[in-house]
Amino acid sequence: MRRSLVVGLLLSCLVALNALGAPTLLPGYAIETYVTGIPNPSCVTIDAETGTIYYGSFGSTDGRLYAVDRDRTIRTVNSRFARDVGSMYPYLATELEYADGFVYSLLPSRLASVDATTGASTLAASFSSIGNESGIAHRGDQLYMVPGHGSVRALLSYDVTSGATAVEVSGLPQGTYGLEYDAAGDRFLFSDAYRNLHAIDLAAGTHTLIGSLGTQSRYTHFAVDPLGEFAYSIQGTQVLRLDLAAGTQETFISGLSPSSYYPYLDLTFGPASNDTGWSLYLLQQGAILEVKGFAAPPGPVAASFQLGSLAKALVRKFGLSPVAAHATVATYGSARVRLALTLSGNHERFVAALAGFVISEAPSAGGGGGIEGPVVPSTCTVGDLLICTFELTDSLSGEPIDDAVCTLTLMGPGGPGSPIAAYELIQCDEETGLYRICLDSAGLAPGQYIAYIGCGDLETHAYEIEVVAP
Repeated sequence: MRRSLVVGLLLSCLVALNALGAPTLLPGYAIETYVTGIPNPSCVTIDAETGTIYYGSFGSTDGRLYAVDRDRTIRTVNSRFARDVGSMYPYLATELEYADGFVYSLLPSRLASVDATTGASTLAASFSSIGNESGIAHRGDQLYMVPGHGSVRALLSYDVTSGATAVEVSGLPQGTYGLEYDAAGDRFLFSDAYRNLHAIDLAAGTHTLIGSLGTQSRYTHFAVDPLGEFAYSIQGTQVLRLDLAAGTQETFISGLSPSSYYPYLDLTFGPASNDTGWSLYLLQQGAILEVKGFAAPPGPVAASFQLGSLAKALVRKFGLSPVAAHATVATYGSARVRLALTLSGNHERFVAALAGFVISEAPSAGGGGGIEGPVVPSTCTVGDLLICTFELTDSLSGEPIDDAVCTLTLMGPGGPGSPIAAYELIQCDEETGLYRICLDSAGLAPGQYIAYIGCGDLETHAYEIEVVAP
């Protein structure tokens, strides 16, 4: 390795840990540099299941989102997630929140959703009177938001499954910066324009003052430890912690490297890099620091941290165990599970929608009285009936399905991308238990067609048909 590269790496580490000496912190904790080479980080969130850290970039209103994987590789998720939804990213202190495969950010008047896997940014919801430096947190399948500089003085919510929005608690102070969910106490915490921390009782619709987070910036990021005992905030070269029960404040870390934009630096809790307990991850100029020594959330609190919102919806709606719910989302992916929840009213339909139905040729009933033949014929002469017949069974249990909503979409001539030539519902015959439709081909032009059969699940079954002249 070249000498200049070695020197550069050493200097980058010294940027994170004060060149005048290592930071000092309360007994029982240890601090180290987690990763360097971070371009101007401002806001941070973490996937508690994988340990992947996501952060926004200071200095770009396009909305630059980066990820730090567990092996400490830095990658770009989306370089313009705010512009993609027709908005801007107020990077100063507008928070990010990871929830079940997506990173959310409340932009002026808009909630952006970034797919953590593909990087695609979409408009999840629109809000009025939302300002810069807003806060966002989640509990279960609900996102909760406070509007920063916005004129609305309320705690807002967004249901990630249904897309419904609501005003949950009104009468908050003017100027609300930062929002965190305290899972141990089942409450939300926010800071006001005077750096005071408040607790929201969602059931009662009230908020109470806890104490001061600091004195140096109104853009106050903070993080709540897994046991719900303290709130931590970066104040200049220090990290202060506020006792949530007593309302008293003390210095937790001192001697951090000075930063001209420390008011915008965020911090968050997540699984420790050595898989022992939890850690506090601090954004610094050009780096992320890790403070080890925190207990992991126990029992139900751990589940509320680590179980994604879709998995929680499965637990609540179908009574799945947390382990089974998590495995379902991990196996099929959040997008497929979310769509299956939308399509399904009960557990059986949900499972069928996930796994897909099986379409098979109609069986012979024997004695010449049954219906048999291909699902869709490979050829059809113009003027003849195009007959589609099939049996539908559950892919897991093998049981016949006689109440699915099936459709036939015929596209052509010309194959994929061609116009729709016909669209019909396919009904199940109660006597035979078979799905059957007869389509008049008199109006079809000769050529290659594709018949798509949809059966109320997440699969689309495609069949090629050649329509020939008589």
